[in-house]
Amino acid sequence: MSIVVLLCAAFVLRVATEPIKTKLGVQPNMTQEATPGPLSTQAVERKTEEEPLVTEAGNRTLGDTMSSGDGCLPGWQPYGSRCLKLYTTPKTWIDAEKYCMMFGAHLASIHNPEEHDFLHRLASGTNQKRAWIGGSDAVKNLTWLWTDGSRFDYTNWASGEPNNRAGEEKCNEIIDKGWNDQNCEDSLPFICGTRPDGQL
Repeated sequence: MSIVVLLCAAFVLRVATEPIKTKLGVQPNMTQEATPGPLSTQAVERKTEEEPLVTEAGNRTLGDTMSSGDGCLPGWQPYGSRCLKLYTTPKTWIDAEKYCMMFGAHLASIHNPEEHDFLHRLASGTNQKRAWIGGSDAVKNLTWLWTDGSRFDYTNWASGEPNNRAGEEKCNEIIDKGWNDQNCEDSLPFICGTRPDGQL
């Protein structure tokens, strides 16, 4: 039940913050020393949900503005209209989603075979060869939704999946053979992604 509440809260927060970002006229991010420059990936991964990542100028989160020339935060990889980042520090699915939200992103959604292949290559770089992505059927069994609110218009389930084993697999991971539904309380590496342009 708590996963459903947290998933609903993630959707509401995403919708509620979009108009605010537009009205703020957000400025480029600065490091803690208030100078432009890349942030260390290791330093970012050590931050926790209790320590929001903020800038000196106006206490905005790092996700309010992307700062590199390709529109992505330093350390994030551009892919089409999106920015993606693999985090190797394992977290539960909801903690991973909350972490992504600190950057103005969500757990990654996948909308075509090329995106799947790109994210699969990212996940293959972990010791576990798997990672959380943003799909969940916690609201209604076998009705999968992306946390970024985009359409669930492509799937790549592994053979026999999703199976909701023991009624406890409500979250989506990318694995070697495609996608798997997995217990949301498991701790895995995860992939954050900005919302695809043009997705409703």
